[in-house]
Amino acid sequence: MPTAFTESVQRAAAYVAARARGDLDAAEAMLASFDNDNQRTLAFASLAELAVGLVAAYDDEPTDVIASRLALSIAALRSDEPY
Repeated sequence: MPTAFTESVQRAAAYVAARARGDLDAAEAMLASFDNDNQRTLAFASLAELAVGLVAAYDDEPTDVIASRLALSIAALRSDEPY
């Protein structure tokens, strides 16, 4: 993977970590660190793919099974529930 791309994915992970610890200023800074929307989108898509792959490996399930379960869980969320 090219260095610039891995750094983008690492910034996406840093955004998730900052939100998880409640540091909204750091999360905002991570979002602002991307050069453009395309870079941000690719970084978060790659991070999601890696995360689903990790869960699949941990659960000893195929990645597509975990992704399908995740999609079904998202579809089951009520639209008035906060994310």
